[in-house]
Amino acid sequence: MVTESCMSKILNNLDIGTFKILFIQTTQLYKCKGIKKMIFTSSIAPYGAAEALKKETTLPTPNTPYGISKLVAEKIHETWKEKNQGQLIIVRPGIVYGKGEHGNMTRLYAGVKKHYFFYTRKDTIKACIYVKELVHFFLWALENNKEGVWNCTFEPAYNIEQICEAMKKATGMKRFIPTVPGKFLLVVASIVGPIGGKAVGIHPARVKKLMISTNINGDKLKNSGYKFHYTLEESFRDWFEDCNSKYLK
Repeated sequence: MVTESCMSKILNNLDIGTFKILFIQTTQLYKCKGIKKMIFTSSIAPYGAAEALKKETTLPTPNTPYGISKLVAEKIHETWKEKNQGQLIIVRPGIVYGKGEHGNMTRLYAGVKKHYFFYTRKDTIKACIYVKELVHFFLWALENNKEGVWNCTFEPAYNIEQICEAMKKATGMKRFIPTVPGKFLLVVASIVGPIGGKAVGIHPARVKKLMISTNINGDKLKNSGYKFHYTLEESFRDWFEDCNSKYLK
């Protein structure tokens, strides 16, 4: 199987000529290897950044090079499926978190613990899924001959306040998180970011990202017959235990 990370590196700076070469090389590789089942871990980036709820049937409108590259990669895999009559599952997960993540949830935990995370609004939707849950879904989908595009997230998706409260409870952390105006936080981030704030997530781009919902619908997964192995709080607790109950990273 061609890994998602390898595919992503190839596609990040894609142009028309590269697409033609990549299309030929990819489809021929799959054919030669005799692959009949494939999971492609895409992203919610093909939907584009917006507050509106996104279903699997929502028309993709990517507005970043990353989102465009992911959508192109999906189309390449769909062409492979058509030509080889294989089983293809395209996964568009929300925020994926777990041990070794070092990403959004890790920064959120550190910000809450060290008192530099603030709400700008508490109702921002942040669709997410635990990495172990995602792997369980992969195996279930393959075994049950599922196909097509799947949004992978808790349903309904949690907002940022619910995520923070579950995280605090699972890790035994007692913190008050104040709410500050978004515009004020952006000004602070623009000052602090260039002098080291970016390393801990205090940067205008990340503040703006935090203020926009990642609002994907997980009804297809919820109604598919797949049974979740973790609640939100249980997933944070399991991750915490994987880190010797010391931190989340």
